Amino acid sequence: MVTVSDRHRDRGQLLLVGAITLAFIILGAVVVYNGVLATETVSSGPTGQIGTEAKVMNAELENGLRGVAHRGNIRWSSDYDDTLENVITTEYADSYLNTTASSRPAATQIENVNIVMEARVATNNLTTKSINLTNTESANNTTRRVGHFALEFDPDDRNGDITVRSVNSSGNPTEVTIKDTGSSADPYEIRSCDIDQPVRIDFVRGTINGTERKCVPKLIDLNESYDKVELEGEPPEKDDAPGQYELVVKGYKDIDSIANVDSGAWEIEADVTYTSTEISYTRLQQVPIYTDH
Repeated sequence: MVTVSDRHRDRGQLLLVGAITLAFIILGAVVVYNGVLATETVSSGPTGQIGTEAKVMNAELENGLRGVAHRGNIRWSSDYDDTLENVITTEYADSYLNTTASSRPAATQIENVNIVMEARVATNNLTTKSINLTNTESANNTTRRVGHFALEFDPDDRNGDITVRSVNSSGNPTEVTIKDTGSSADPYEIRSCDIDQPVRIDFVRGTINGTERKCVPKLIDLNESYDKVELEGEPPEKDDAPGQYELVVKGYKDIDSIANVDSGAWEIEADVTYTSTEISYTRLQQVPIYTDH
């Protein structure tokens, strides 16, 4: 009979235990790896794609609401609140929802539109020399944020050069002169850039007739507050250039140096209902109208 010594028996048991332990370790590693692989597969599959689509759709929705509210600031002179609610919940909602009907998830309803922060809007003739933006009713005489500042004028009835200047809350001025070239083809120029007709310059976006141009300085920084903006003609007797300016400032206080000022919106909110194949929920969405983002 062959006998196994205790020493050899103990060694065999140790090897067996070690093999079993190693097997469990390998099995655990396989389970963890498969779990990670499954997670990556799911996140890169339809669910991840839906999340990306939702972010894109949300950005498009906010940009649309922002555009409607801004156009309303410039074009609607009265009943802004009611008009904003009506246009967004009917005209814009119908157009937007029809466009995104095949998206998943999709915004299926927009309602309860409210103004979170008011704005004051001035669209007047180019006759004001200096527009004081400080709130003189405040104990601190606070300055104001500017969301939109643009000039639009008739080059066929021009009256010489126009200097446009902004002065921020620190008292630092930034200015540019729009020069009268005397030419009918390119009636004005800014820093050697010719301006075609019609002449419309946005000093927040740095655009001429809707196109961004490096020669147009951004006189207004959306993140700063301002004491005033100024319009000056040269020579002095011709400082009432024909045309209009558009100005939107933050807050509900009127602009002291301007008689004709309308109410508008700086920030709005709305209840937006989102629907996918699995869930439907309503979210209160706040949309700042004037932002760099």
